[in-house]
Amino acid sequence: MTAVSTAFTHACREAGFADHADKNAPDGDGVGPIPRNCDNGLRLNAALTHLSTALGRANLTLMPNTLVRRVVFESGRAVGVEVETAKRQAVLRGTQVVLCAGGIKSPHLLMLSGIGDAGRREGFARWLPDRNRSGLHS
Repeated sequence: MTAVSTAFTHACREAGFADHADKNAPDGDGVGPIPRNCDNGLRLNAALTHLSTALGRANLTLMPNTLVRRVVFESGRAVGVEVETAKRQAVLRGTQVVLCAGGIKSPHLLMLSGIGDAGRREGFARWLPDRNRSGLHS
């Protein structure tokens, strides 16, 4: 722990907060370390821990600065994504489509793709910014 974290923890204990070593446990009341993925002070995200090791795969194409407009469905099955770059718009197809745009953009993209209640889709599409930067895994 850093000096600041140590001082904060000590102050919390003096104020009567109980020690709590595992913030992922169901009874999360108290003071203790916050779970995080760090190695020697470097925050490890999914790009560093998973994507960078997979970039050489033939079935993975990373497309930076690409806007995903919607998931393309045929006969109820996802077959690709409609994308837009500065130079073109296209539908990219694959045998598998993995949608991993986060807790806000994944449902947003599904709604833009026609999945979900029509009334909610219309309102949802209006207020969310269109900034998804996902790729396609085929």
